[in-house]
Amino acid sequence: MKKYGFKRMISMILAVGMVAAMAGCGSSSTSSAGGTGADDASGSDKTKIVLLLNGYLGDLAWYDCSAAGIKAIQDTYPDEVETQVIEMTTDKSKYDSIIADTLSEDWDIVVAGSWTMMEYIEAAAEDYPEKEFWFFDEPIEGVSNVYSMSYNANEGSFLAGMAAASVSESGVIGFIGGEDSTVVNDSLVGYLEGAAYVNPDIKAIVSYTGNWDDSAKGKELALVQYNAGADVVFQLASNAGVGVFEAAKETGKLAIGSDTDQSLIFAESDPDKAAAILTSSLKRVDTSLLRAYELYKQGQVPYGTCEKLGLDKECVGIVENDFFKAHVSEEDAAAIAQAKQDIIDGKITVSSSYGMTTEELAAFKDQYIK
Repeated sequence: MKKYGFKRMISMILAVGMVAAMAGCGSSSTSSAGGTGADDASGSDKTKIVLLLNGYLGDLAWYDCSAAGIKAIQDTYPDEVETQVIEMTTDKSKYDSIIADTLSEDWDIVVAGSWTMMEYIEAAAEDYPEKEFWFFDEPIEGVSNVYSMSYNANEGSFLAGMAAASVSESGVIGFIGGEDSTVVNDSLVGYLEGAAYVNPDIKAIVSYTGNWDDSAKGKELALVQYNAGADVVFQLASNAGVGVFEAAKETGKLAIGSDTDQSLIFAESDPDKAAAILTSSLKRVDTSLLRAYELYKQGQVPYGTCEKLGLDKECVGIVENDFFKAHVSEEDAAAIAQAKQDIIDGKITVSSSYGMTTEELAAFKDQYIK
């Protein structure tokens, strides 16, 4: 795709027959978030918004939260918008044809996120200057028809780290990421710094699953960490991270979820698993997408820039539900609340992996690695 634009790709697809193109799209799952496809809405005055999801719904975290943002727009403004969510799967070989087919339709706004989609959206924005693109979780700047949002996930993770250190009896906490990347390590940095804010002697065990789908691998790594002394493990690994909750339940230890309140997922189906989730570090993609549409309605979307969304915009944070209150004392909860306000007020500056060299990040981790 990087060798030629999406418009040229569409011409190539047409040249060899639309059957091949549809086969590529048909292999992905397409779900509607309350609306119809753009072609079905021909002649409508409604704003047409499509989310290109580089994965699968049902992860109970990142992908579901992204789709929830589109649903929130649809539910809040049903007379104004028509929306669709396209699950492209994790097979990148399908992305070019799926994206090209989507761009050939009359969507007004194309939404996507994560670093794996950056090149695709940058190319699409260049080929389709008449369309508007919203991109979340990574910065795309200087492109006149792209508005991007990134999240100060380190701020929310700082609070999660405080919670973990507050309840840890061993003084050892764990972290399992889906990959060793800047965006994942940004949460790790905040998590470790927040834990050290409570307990300067805190130690950590850090692992990466190497993928986002293998829940068995997530469980395996979590069991290793629990057996090595960690009594709280923070998972940031999407579907792979679901295995961490299984391990927490089996060992009687605690886990921290990511992106959404993951305890709610199991509250009825598996209460013991829900009770093992101390809190979840929130990255409110849903909130930020609804906010983007409200800016759009006002004609105030800052295209060409990347907005950093943090605690002050309520786009990151932690869950403080009954499970949280069952483990975290009122005194510790008050300390977490004060730290949150201090971050908003600029009294606490949370470190970030963004801007760190590989050597600097390694040195940062080494302060805490058990």
